[in-house]
Amino acid sequence: MKQLHALTSPRPETADGRLMRNMPFWRHVPKAHWFLPQSHEEAVEDWYQKSLTGFSQEDLPELDRLRETYPRGEPYVFIHGDLAQPNILVGPDKHLSGIIDWEFAGFAPV
Repeated sequence: MKQLHALTSPRPETADGRLMRNMPFWRHVPKAHWFLPQSHEEAVEDWYQKSLTGFSQEDLPELDRLRETYPRGEPYVFIHGDLAQPNILVGPDKHLSGIIDWEFAGFAPV
């Protein structure tokens, strides 16, 4: 993980430069085409607009405060995207021998 996260990009993207899917949403609604926002400003606005649903007018000052402190995602770090036990190969000597299933790999916020 440390070695992967040392690889960075100024924007979220797949290893081959395509738009990076927003995995938490995509896994639950596979036909949806939600991609990670391409800039910090776009990410903040996207979050803010989605947050307005279900909040009352009296919540707006708190939302505005959170909007101002929204964490930056850059630089984006390289991730596997599906690093789970079935994708980690261990040899008979009990040492890591490989990692498979890189289809969700790319650059995303830490």
